[in-house]
Amino acid sequence: IVVMDITNPEKAPKVLAELTIPDGSYTNSNPDIVKFRTYSDSGEVEDAWYLAVGTGVSEAGINSFTNENTPKLYMFDLLTKKWVDEKGTEITKSKGWIGGINSIDWNRDYQDDYIYLGTVEGSADAPAGQLFRIAVDSSGTLGTATPVIELSSTDKQAFAATPFTVED
Repeated sequence: IVVMDITNPEKAPKVLAELTIPDGSYTNSNPDIVKFRTYSDSGEVEDAWYLAVGTGVSEAGINSFTNENTPKLYMFDLLTKKWVDEKGTEITKSKGWIGGINSIDWNRDYQDDYIYLGTVEGSADAPAGQLFRIAVDSSGTLGTATPVIELSSTDKQAFAATPFTVED
């Protein structure tokens, strides 16, 4: 994963980081930016920016889109240029990988509240998976992933696409 600063499109992009997912898998989804803006007592703006990156297929699963590891989500701190937790946050105990990732600020306070993501589990012949929601805080720490919809083991479907969140 290559992270570039293209704040000013009139200038050449600046490479901020070249990342390898700590578990060695190949990501199959686009990372998502997770943002936080807080104000100190003196009114100073303090920003925190993270890149949410999901695990993908392992070397053994390159041709079959499978993974021998459990799906994990990693947070990369874009200001310190370090992984928040090198172990990542396990999403489910099943073997698989992360589909699309979408962070959302539900209450519009300039702080993302949750990350929504899907998992692709099972085999190429019998894919399974779920849609999850996971809380995130301004330190980049992730909560426990919870299924958005409780599905029985026979009803699980692979969620490879990025979830689209809207407010009604």
